[in-house]
Amino acid sequence: GDVYKRQYQRRVHGESKDVPVQKPAEEAQSSLDPALSEKLFGQLKAILLPSGQWYAGETANEVPHGQGRLFNPNTGLLYEGSFIQGARFGSFRISLASGGGSSWTGEFFKDELFGL
Repeated sequence: GDVYKRQYQRRVHGESKDVPVQKPAEEAQSSLDPALSEKLFGQLKAILLPSGQWYAGETANEVPHGQGRLFNPNTGLLYEGSFIQGARFGSFRISLASGGGSSWTGEFFKDELFGL
């Protein structure tokens, strides 16, 4: 798929870092391949978020809230963990959606990696 090459500066833990710009939802893939959806989310229904990411799990007011899985088609990463009002919060397992057995665990606080 298309890859955005624009970047912006973002301050993370006191350091300035380049962060890739995400595709807006209207430019994101409007449907998820059924085989990929089954692999990533099982029987859960995936919803397209305004960020262009796909989410399956608990929601409140139509945003991720509770336990769920978030797939970013731009990076190929799958996040599994807790969400509070749409933000990743607490312990997470991060893996490549393509498989390969590699995964990482970490902590998020208000959708930012914490403790690095």
